[in-house]
Amino acid sequence: MAKLNNKFSDKMLALGHCDEHRACFIATAASLPNGDYGMVAVSLKGSELLIFDVKGFSNVEPTRLVNRIPVNEITGFEMSSNLFAELFKGFSFRFKYNGFQWRFKNCAQMKEQLAAIKQAVESAGHDQR
Repeated sequence: MAKLNNKFSDKMLALGHCDEHRACFIATAASLPNGDYGMVAVSLKGSELLIFDVKGFSNVEPTRLVNRIPVNEITGFEMSSNLFAELFKGFSFRFKYNGFQWRFKNCAQMKEQLAAIKQAVESAGHDQR
């Protein structure tokens, strides 16, 4: 898996919120199990996908850990991959975990990070449908 670098991933790595692959980014949670939505930080750390609340706009800081999801329990991982999404509104992705459809959008310029998460899910060997 390629190592990804940017200012936000440097911060997340320093806080211990991601591993050396630096697959982390800011996204808009379109649906979370408790009915929440809004800006979150998403990161891959080892075999877990971590979801954090965030504060700030230009200098985003992760605040509290909202969810810890084992990648081997994720099913149906899908991400958008069209030119319009890539150029204008960012990527979106969704997956199922614990009977709920998790949806995230506005993952601008995060193609490599999403690919790293998808690879981790697929490597876990779980049926993706």
